[in-house]
Amino acid sequence: MPAPGACKNGAVRKAGVEIARRGAGRGALQGGLSHEHNESITDPELNAWYAQNGQENGDKCRTFNEATEFGTPLGTAPDGSRYNQVIDSDLYWYQQEWSNEGLQCKQRLGSVQGPTVTKVVPKTGPATGGTSVTITGAGLAGATAVKFGGTSATKFTVNSSTSITATSPPAAPGVVDVTVTTPAGTSTLSLKDHFKITPLVDSVSPSSGPSAGGTTVTITGSGFTLGASGTIIKFGATVSKSVNCTSSEHGTAVSPQHEAATGDVTARVNKVPSPKTSADQFKFV
Repeated sequence: MPAPGACKNGAVRKAGVEIARRGAGRGALQGGLSHEHNESITDPELNAWYAQNGQENGDKCRTFNEATEFGTPLGTAPDGSRYNQVIDSDLYWYQQEWSNEGLQCKQRLGSVQGPTVTKVVPKTGPATGGTSVTITGAGLAGATAVKFGGTSATKFTVNSSTSITATSPPAAPGVVDVTVTTPAGTSTLSLKDHFKITPLVDSVSPSSGPSAGGTTVTITGSGFTLGASGTIIKFGATVSKSVNCTSSEHGTAVSPQHEAATGDVTARVNKVPSPKTSADQFKFV
């Protein structure tokens, strides 16, 4: 009888081709044994179970139509191939089998839900990374990747099917989605998975200048955008009209005219401001 198709380690192979090229490969054997086993358990008297059209149990799902023969994929392998079964961390594209319970072709009992992220704590962290973030959700067991936007977490630990602890990676400032990938897919984006990556101002030098403005201030921190336009520097509520960042950690800004007072020097990148700290203060005299 026909052997089911198999997708192993990210490469789709029809079992017959795999046998011809490599002998009886594990994917073909597992698929074939599963196929025959499903027939044998409905054939206790060894005279087979046949549908009205003469098909044996396992052959009812050999339709040569991908949607009905293989069902809904669990995800996409690294090479773009689809898979619907995970065995020992290997990815397979297996034919479905007939379910006497459900009276239909199935890939597995019950429904397989993809992971979901419902909460991240804390919700902010610096562009330098290193923030320990607790991710809460469902279906998180077996996670193979955690990303902050398009950047992989520095490391992560699966605590349970509802909790993961991940360390945020160095990344450009902005609001990003925290996503979790498991063999069942990648979590759907939502407002609940947002994490804000912020620039930081660690020091300003000099830390004071005349209220008439015109003082060139060296600013040290992180998450700055190179050049004169990507990073907005504010002295209190007033924007500096002359900014130049020579790296993501260093820049200069000319202090604006301002009344005599002490205020925070903040950086704003991709609409995200740096948090105010005691290290960013500048005194107008």
